[in-house]
Amino acid sequence: MRNEPLAKPDKPPQASASGGIPEDRRGFVGFDEAGRFVHYCPECGAWGSFGFGVFPNRGQLGTWYCGGHKPKHKDRG
Repeated sequence: MRNEPLAKPDKPPQASASGGIPEDRRGFVGFDEAGRFVHYCPECGAWGSFGFGVFPNRGQLGTWYCGGHKPKHKDRG
């Protein structure tokens, strides 16, 4: 069984000029002004509860999805 990599957005969202979360937060994965790790769904901008490709020890913060947009894997129903 081989996992297919998830498609990444063409251009990851950039932090605002003040260094915080962008106004259109869809797909933003990073840190807010207080240094908290935040992650939003790339489809709708809601809080991303389901992370894919998350390997913090390798510096990979992954892609996070809300429950409604969480991808379904081919090997799972």
